[in-house]
Amino acid sequence: SDTTTKTFLMADDGSKGDVVNGQYIEYENYDRYNNAHIQKITTYASLDQDEGLADQYQYKLIENKKFDRFGNALEQIITSSIYDDHGDKQNVDYKMVSTEYNPYGNSTSQTIKTWIFESDNVTKTQVDYRQNFNEYHGMDVYKGRVSETKVLTYLLSETGDKSDFIKSEKIEYSEYDLH
Repeated sequence: SDTTTKTFLMADDGSKGDVVNGQYIEYENYDRYNNAHIQKITTYASLDQDEGLADQYQYKLIENKKFDRFGNALEQIITSSIYDDHGDKQNVDYKMVSTEYNPYGNSTSQTIKTWIFESDNVTKTQVDYRQNFNEYHGMDVYKGRVSETKVLTYLLSETGDKSDFIKSEKIEYSEYDLH
């Protein structure tokens, strides 16, 4: 089913403050295992007088191309767009995402190839090729809590392969809340 979320700042007195944004997510093209092959995410900047979503400013089309037997998306194509002041949609970037999972359903590695759109809204220029590697230590593997992520970023060649190395990042996670 479709989902609507609204995010608010919290006022100093703990009450609901100004709206940060709202999202409407549509799910389409379910397969026989109830996996949605299409997700459309529209982000809004404000609410109308009835607290309905208003002033759309961002849109993502996520095409889930392949799933594993647990319903985890293995291959995705993500197109991100923004809306200009006239309400016209302008494509921003295009990503091809491949993800691998461990037997517990946790993402262990991910490859993300990114292109940006030119002003014609159709032509794409390659940007980067990123590889993420997640490690899970001890009991965190059972709870899906990443212990460490290594991110390697390369230039993306015209053929869609990784090219020159750009940078390496290491992210360590040390504490999680109780939820």
